[in-house]
Amino acid sequence: MDTILGLLDEEAKSKAFKAGVAAIQTSNHLPLDQIRICIKLRPYLKSQLDSRSPDHGHTAQASTQNTQDPMEQPNETLILTESLYGLLLLRISEAGLASDQLYELAELLSSDGLFMSILFGKMQNELNALLPGLRKSNSPEDDEIERQKASRNCTRKATAYLMLLKCSYWLPNDCNHVIDPNTLKFLIQFLAVPSIQEVAYGALSAFLLLLKRGAPVAVASHSDDLPPWLQHSTDTDRVVLTKPIVDSSMWDHLCSLNTEYFTSDAQTVTTFRVWFLWISQVALDEAKLECLHLASYWDKIRLGLLHGHTEQRKYCLAIFHQSLLVAQQDIDLPFIQLRVIERAKYMKTYELYVALFETIVLDRYANQVQACLPELTKLFNSNIPPLLASTLLSASLNPTVQVGVRKIIGNWYIDFVIKTHGNISGHTPFFLASFLPWATSGELFTATLVSTRDHTYTRHGASLVDVVARFISQASDEPLPIVLSPITSTQDMSTSSRVAVFGGVLDFILDTQGRVFHFAILYLLEGLINGLRELASRVSLKTFITPLEIDEIIRISRFPGLPEITSDLCKEYCDQLRSLTDPVGANAGMLLFEQTRNPVLAMRERAKTLPSSDLPPLRLLRAQLEETRHHCIQGENYATVCDHVANTLDRTDHIAVDQSDLYTILDALWEEADRRQFVRPVALHIPGVIFHPVCIRICVLQRSKPSHNATYLSFTTLLTGAMERLQKLAEGRSYILSTLGMALRKAVFSSPDIIEILPFEDHFIRFLNNAPTIRPEFLFEVAAAQKLQKHQPHRTYSAYYGQREWHAYATTIDLLRRFPQEHLHVAKRVLDRLLEPWRIQRAGGPIISKWKNVLQLQAMLLLVDFCIVEADVDEYLANFWHALVLEPWPRYRFLLEWILARIYYRFPGRASTILTDLANIEKSSSSQIASLMKLAVLVAPNETEEFSTTFMTKLGPFSASPKVQIRHESNYALPIIFDLARCRGWRSITENPAFTSLDEFVRSLDKFQVAPWTIRTLKLDIVKDYTLRNIFQGQYLTIESPDRESVAFEDFLALQEADDAAGLRAPPERVPLGRPVNRSLSNAPLSATPILQTSSAPEEQIMPAYFQTKAGSSIDSLYPLSGPPGSDGQRPASIVLVASLVDNPTNLGGLSRISESFGIEALHIDDLRKISHKDFRATSVTSEKHLRISELKVPEIPAFLMQMKRDEYEVVGIEQTGQSGILGTPGGKNTDLRVIGTLPQKCVLVLGSEKGGITVDVLAVVDRCVEIKTVGVTRSLNVQTAAGIAIFEWWREWPGKTRA
Repeated sequence: MDTILGLLDEEAKSKAFKAGVAAIQTSNHLPLDQIRICIKLRPYLKSQLDSRSPDHGHTAQASTQNTQDPMEQPNETLILTESLYGLLLLRISEAGLASDQLYELAELLSSDGLFMSILFGKMQNELNALLPGLRKSNSPEDDEIERQKASRNCTRKATAYLMLLKCSYWLPNDCNHVIDPNTLKFLIQFLAVPSIQEVAYGALSAFLLLLKRGAPVAVASHSDDLPPWLQHSTDTDRVVLTKPIVDSSMWDHLCSLNTEYFTSDAQTVTTFRVWFLWISQVALDEAKLECLHLASYWDKIRLGLLHGHTEQRKYCLAIFHQSLLVAQQDIDLPFIQLRVIERAKYMKTYELYVALFETIVLDRYANQVQACLPELTKLFNSNIPPLLASTLLSASLNPTVQVGVRKIIGNWYIDFVIKTHGNISGHTPFFLASFLPWATSGELFTATLVSTRDHTYTRHGASLVDVVARFISQASDEPLPIVLSPITSTQDMSTSSRVAVFGGVLDFILDTQGRVFHFAILYLLEGLINGLRELASRVSLKTFITPLEIDEIIRISRFPGLPEITSDLCKEYCDQLRSLTDPVGANAGMLLFEQTRNPVLAMRERAKTLPSSDLPPLRLLRAQLEETRHHCIQGENYATVCDHVANTLDRTDHIAVDQSDLYTILDALWEEADRRQFVRPVALHIPGVIFHPVCIRICVLQRSKPSHNATYLSFTTLLTGAMERLQKLAEGRSYILSTLGMALRKAVFSSPDIIEILPFEDHFIRFLNNAPTIRPEFLFEVAAAQKLQKHQPHRTYSAYYGQREWHAYATTIDLLRRFPQEHLHVAKRVLDRLLEPWRIQRAGGPIISKWKNVLQLQAMLLLVDFCIVEADVDEYLANFWHALVLEPWPRYRFLLEWILARIYYRFPGRASTILTDLANIEKSSSSQIASLMKLAVLVAPNETEEFSTTFMTKLGPFSASPKVQIRHESNYALPIIFDLARCRGWRSITENPAFTSLDEFVRSLDKFQVAPWTIRTLKLDIVKDYTLRNIFQGQYLTIESPDRESVAFEDFLALQEADDAAGLRAPPERVPLGRPVNRSLSNAPLSATPILQTSSAPEEQIMPAYFQTKAGSSIDSLYPLSGPPGSDGQRPASIVLVASLVDNPTNLGGLSRISESFGIEALHIDDLRKISHKDFRATSVTSEKHLRISELKVPEIPAFLMQMKRDEYEVVGIEQTGQSGILGTPGGKNTDLRVIGTLPQKCVLVLGSEKGGITVDVLAVVDRCVEIKTVGVTRSLNVQTAAGIAIFEWWREWPGKTRA
């Protein structure tokens, strides 16, 4: 075109110029060819040079054409030339051009630096003129239609101009650019306009990325008199940028943003990205920034690390790193410290900080976090500023981080404070703002709850106490570090750390109110008390607590909603806090506390005797009930009346009691209990009255001798309803268990016939099938009672709630073992009902079923000894054997074998069937053979020599069985039988050489020398070990997933002592109690979770650890992609993966992950709906959000591949064919191209289906196939694996040759 235009004369050039301007004016789109002609033919005027913008109009060298004297040019041409700039600006703002079109326009304009400089100068002047209108358009008062229309017009124009600027910055470095030292400030001013903020950020990013490129940047200039920041390059014959033009304008913009902007949920990542680009350019320019010595600069980074999401935090870490490189003077601030002369040393520490932040906060892999704890200890023992260190911890304990990671870091910090005794100076803001919210989470307390018969405590609570105490006793008296964002709303940052901790903990308790785990309040208060006591040994506390804090302590002591014992302990702790600093006020508080103590104790102390009268006590009470309409038993009087009725019945024979009076009283008490929803004082008193022996005898009497008033005075109906209701309540309120159990046991022993009248059978079944357990939250009340008792000895758990739940188990079990002889048929029905689900179960059930429990089998072990008669033996043996055959759980199998052995023991002569079954049973049934051998061992001491000899004969072959279970069982059985033979003098065994040799061999095995480590290896004497102690506290409960100990020897002993003290005559025991357990050897807690421990070695002994940083990002990876439109979404690898033949969503999800990780262009699948499949997402790990996945139906694959070939791609199938090349193997000169194993740079990889591979019609279209060489027996690989290997091979073959 230049040649043709050069052949035109001046008149023709003028006409062509005018025609081009007219075409631009009338065209529906922006005609780039006409613009190119106009630029080439336009006349140059000196006035044009003078009219350019003084700030932004630097021109390049002038073109060589049209150099005639400007004054000789016609006026019409001058007018058209001047109007061309305005016309282009108008069309640019109205055309709505896309990025690719604007980029082409910028390329065209850059071909003439002078024209580009003038046009951009005018455009920038217009942008400056639009700025007031843009700012006004965001005003809330701007509601008029015309103004709204004008504001939209301003926004449209500004957006178009800024987009053109951005595209011009995308141009290669050797193209002309219009930039100067004011460009940064010019662009930043548009960041404050929300309507164009996004495009302004884009233009600013493109400008900074232009400066970041390695090659010199060509700048349009209009004269040889260049400013200091420009220089003429002889190599390129262009004017290039030679000095930095980036100033502190970005910091001025950051200062204009308020603190809430950095802590809100706003999309601040763009701000941090531009901040990163700016500070990185400053680092490259080695410029000096004064803002690095301002605390506000680093505080903005701190806020970004604390409140940002993953991408924002990556930029913050990069800004942090780059800022340290920019610093040219020492920095001494609360958040950062740096000595320039020791920059390498400081940078090493800060790089460790960045790596740990990425591992803990960004990566969040629990195993990696655990592995980096030694390095974290090393970091905190260094000279890192406390505020910087606590920022890492605060971000780690943020609720958005996974619970497991927070637990690891929180527990590490607890260890650091109380075990490592690390330096906590400056940690107070973190302690109050981040640590306390995490440390008071209820899950941490319940997970570390430890409960034994003697002690109940939570390890996390104990650790929290120590941490709070150390902050109180060891924190410095120096003022808190001043930061821009307040830590709490009530703390004065000028106060000392110690005072701030004390007031901050109180504020935290009051501010969180019901949101905090209630029991955590106790541990916080206990920590304050312990810390103050330790502090009191060194300094006076008289002025430590202010009147305001005294008022807060009083408010906490009245905290509503706390459980009863917890509330009383809270009051006790609050009084102790006051007593440490204000003894006079503490005494007054104690009086108030005594007035609000436990209502049960207060009721007993204020119990009033009924007025004296000639009427019988029950008749008098009935009269008062009728007179007061039951008001006399309401409120605190309820417990008093219950005690009065019980005492009266203790002194009265049931014959002398007026049944009508007693029934009326009991009915009134029950009605009142129901009305009050069986609150604790009521529920604890009602069982002892309503199931009093006198009431029970009257109930039995009514049943045996019905009277005319039995229908409306039915004690049976009342007591039955009470028994069922209270048992149901006890399943959720464990404190009712013992009171109810004691009352029912006493009732049966006083009148055994009641067992047939009241629903005791249902009671036993419900208790044994759904054994009530104490809820974890109630265990905290137990722990609180133990703490309260230390300060108030009379305030024991039993004073509030009666006996613990294991006493209820003891009453029920003791009742079963002392079952009245005349009512054994009831016990047999209980046994049958317990056995029924075990009898009817079918094979194939779960290993642990919800309906099964140990207590059922323990109860059946008791009952089989006195409930089975001779006629039913075979049936019971068959039913229990059926249960044993199907049972997989070792503990249940142990008890079932014990039950069967006891039946064989009680009914001699049937044990021979064991040996018969052992000879005839199917050899593949390993568990059945093992159980039969175990049964033979258990019954052998009570059988004949012949039985044991026959059994030993069978053990020989079994000891050589290829099946491990059979072989091991026989090895354990053989020495036991041989020892029995020695003891009994059975020479047929002891003098048998084969038996002797086999015995010696088994005893030489290592497994025979060790203590029992599985339930199968436990030794059991079915006669001597048949005691309550061994049944309910046997060793079988403590190994292989220890089970809960529901009742103990001491509980049965306590029952006997209570019976003796009360003069209660219990029926004879059917199962002996046995000997007590040695608690010093076995006292395992019910549940315990240890706190994580980390190394406490000194810093010099901690070796650097290697830990993974999967999400760790380099500085270079944070730079946005720079280049023409579309390059920001362009993937680095020119591979298209066709997986339409793959059907499995799991494989497709894995292919998505591989494709995104290796940067391929696109993934094609047959159905986009599979992306939402759970199996796809399980393996894709959100990669589909960052990768272009398109739908390509199977029939459309050939046509698609042909189109890709036309786009210069080569299609390669991953398939095993007769002509497939080996992947990665290059071909020689004469090699058939079809068998080459290398991959082309522009490649379409086709994957086959999981079973059928690539179909014939697709194979017909591919250019060639490759296969992966394997050396094993398996000939094929999973499609995910194959694709990953192939794509990796592509990267190996084309390193550094990916798209720019």
